[in-house]
Order: sequence, then structure tokens, then C-alpha cells
Amino acid sequence: MIDHIRTLTAGEGLQARYLILGDRQGGRLPLVYLGGAFQTCENVERTLRQIYAHRQVVIIEMPGFGDTPVVPRTVPTGTIAASVGLVVEHLDIGRFDLIGCSYGGLFALDVAARFPQSVRRIILAGTSPFPAATERGLWLCLNLLEHGENQAFAELFAQLAITLPNAAKRQLLRQRLLTMLADRDESVYERFRENTRRLLLMKSIPPFTDHPTLLLDGEADTFTDPAWMLAQERQFEQVEVELLPGCDHFFHIEDKVATARAIGDYLDRDLTQPVRRLA
Repeated sequence: MIDHIRTLTAGEGLQARYLILGDRQGGRLPLVYLGGAFQTCENVERTLRQIYAHRQVVIIEMPGFGDTPVVPRTVPTGTIAASVGLVVEHLDIGRFDLIGCSYGGLFALDVAARFPQSVRRIILAGTSPFPAATERGLWLCLNLLEHGENQAFAELFAQLAITLPNAAKRQLLRQRLLTMLADRDESVYERFRENTRRLLLMKSIPPFTDHPTLLLDGEADTFTDPAWMLAQERQFEQVEVELLPGCDHFFHIEDKVATARAIGDYLDRDLTQPVRRLA
């Protein structure tokens, strides 16, 4: 039972929730974690304890995310991202590293732009513009939700999201996702619908800041575009890419060891050393 989740007022009619895992570890900065669709403080806590065991993590549910009240799609992303600043200011954690998972990556870029002196490094985990086929699939998902077809939505979403090369593992994880989505409170589906519409209407992700940024993903993720990621690495000196083999959009669950290594190595590495670029 997790009983130390806190709620903070983040504007008129807006709430944010946060959970702190662990204590400050030596000279390591705290890591602020912004989750994606269906992620809450509760359901990512166990995974995060395994992945980020060697640093303090602050999980933040921004307004409209996690188990906070639904936020209409008309509320700008900037208003939602500003809640992160309110939480870190309230906690007085000083400078921090920032990771955004899936949807959360879009907000992480906004947060870094708003608070450039507070953020040291950024990790975007499974974040890029949607490929055209995935975007079409997500519009179909939203149409099913609009018509109350929650089970059909869950089945389509599982097909879109779980694309592992290993067929047996793919089927197992799809079934786990379907079980997780079955018979949920209507607000869970409404939250997904409003957030996804907001992000689809954006058409692009916020611009990169000057912060060192790692684009981390599974090589089989069809929610993102690895070619786009590699193009950003070639274009921007501060951007690096790491694609984990045999994983998809849920790489942080499918291969915790590789995820922990990639994140730990990046946050602890001396980035003053030159990185070999792709031609």
C-alpha cells in the first residue's frame, strides 16, 4: 500500500500528484519522472524502484495524467507543464535531471524550456512524432472510445502498442495490457481520450532545448519513428539516441536491466568527452 502520494493545487481546477522514491544519493541529482498514458504513481512505483535504485526519483502526475482529475483537451500543454515547476519548487529539490516517458516526453521538453537553469539533462523515453500508420490507428482508438466501445479500444490499442519481434512474448504482453485495461473506471478512458486528442492536434513535438538530451526507445517501437530520432542526432550536437534491441514502446518493462544501464550510464557519464556521430 502506497500512502505517501501527495496532491498539489496546480491552478484553477487543476491538480498534480507526486511520489518521492528514495533519498538523495551522494552527488547524483534527483530525477523527475513524467509518465505517459495509463501510468500512475502506483503502477510505475515498483518498476521505477528497480530501474532507478541508485538515485532519488520524483514521480509527478501532471494535471490530467495518472489519477488526477480529467483535463479538457482545450487546456494548453504549457499550462499542464507549468505544474511540474510548481511541484519541484514546493519540494525545493534544486537542480534535477528530467525523464519523460511517451506522452511525458513532450511535456519534458516544455518543462526544460520553461526552467532551463533547473534542468541538467533530459531523457525522452519512447517519444517522437507519431508515424502516419500509428496516428491513423490512434484516431480509430479515439473513435471507439467516443462510441463507448472500451473493449474494442483496448484490443486495438494493445495491437498498436505491443509489437515485440518475439511472438510468444508479444502475445503475453498484449494479454497483460488487455487485463490492465479491462473494466476500468470511465475516467481512465476519458483521460486517454482528452490527452491523445490534445497531442494529435499538436502535429509536432516542442523544439529541443540546449540541454543534453537522450532519445531512448525500443528498436521495434511503432509508436515512434527511429529514423526521425537518428535524424535529430545528426542535426543537433546535444542529442543522442539509444535503441534497445528486442523491445518496443514498453522497453522499460520488457528489459529493465538494459533500461537501467542506458539511463544510469547517460546520467553519470562525463558529457564533455566527444561522442562519435553517425555519418
